Amino acid sequence: MDYTPYYIHYYHSLKAIQQEYRTRPKLIQDLTQKINEKLNDKIIEVQQELLKKYMIEERTLHSWIDHYISDPSIKSQLDLIDINNDRLFGEVLQEPNFNLEFPSTLTKEVYMKILKKVFATIRHRVYKQIRDIVRPRPDKYITKNELKDILHNLDFQNIRARVYTMYGLPEPTPRQPSHRILQKAHYTYMIDKEFMQEIRETKQAHERFMTQILASDVFPGLDTKNPLDSSEEEVVPARFGSNWYEFKNKNEEDNENDYEEEEGKDQEIDNERVFASKIIDKDNIQLTELDTHIDQQKRLLFQETKMRVAPEQQSEEQFNQ
Repeated sequence: MDYTPYYIHYYHSLKAIQQEYRTRPKLIQDLTQKINEKLNDKIIEVQQELLKKYMIEERTLHSWIDHYISDPSIKSQLDLIDINNDRLFGEVLQEPNFNLEFPSTLTKEVYMKILKKVFATIRHRVYKQIRDIVRPRPDKYITKNELKDILHNLDFQNIRARVYTMYGLPEPTPRQPSHRILQKAHYTYMIDKEFMQEIRETKQAHERFMTQILASDVFPGLDTKNPLDSSEEEVVPARFGSNWYEFKNKNEEDNENDYEEEEGKDQEIDNERVFASKIIDKDNIQLTELDTHIDQQKRLLFQETKMRVAPEQQSEEQFNQ
């Protein structure tokens, strides 16, 4: 499961490369080779993280694999890696698929409702506690330590579990906890760029909203309407949404990363390998963003324990209304 996001990332990279440089087969070949190397490096990195997480030595894992290799379930998992390597680096580029299993009722639409509901519940609980502290004080302030305590004591596991069952999904079990099922769905749907864009916009809107909540801004009704009382889809005020820049008189920033060559440089580059290296270097930025996204999603939806959050963008001891 932990390999899936990186296979999907490099599937999109390879697809873009094949479309952009279809008249330059040697460049495509060089780029494909470099991407193969980068994916292998990333897989090794993921493996080391998992070994550390479960406190297993690498030689122990390999001895287990050798011992249980005749087990159909173990063999099928190992075969999946070979199958997906062939999907990316075989004769014909194909979408990777690790056959992650989760309830069919957990569609993209339901996943987005869950994410928005979790965000809305976080905002409601944080805002309510801030207002309870600020209201009685003549100077309408909250200290940095009080804010840290509010965020630290949020029970994300409880929020996630309650939202999960709200949308008709089966009760989680020890073998299939809600955080694991949500993670499988998220990784499966990452192949859809529109889905990922909606997630980014939803997270950004939530972050902008939370910034104002943490600054003790007033939002009438936010503390009285509990999002967990209804399964209706949550929305944020327009000034925090995807068109927030219209309220700030700023132009929308284009965050699309692609593999376009610099204008006028195409014919000047003779060394395909050098050019391939330059393009791959650009991928480091995208990969860092992917790692950040995965880490944020894990902390919010995919972990069993509470998430500890320290307030950011707040440097003063008091936050005046």
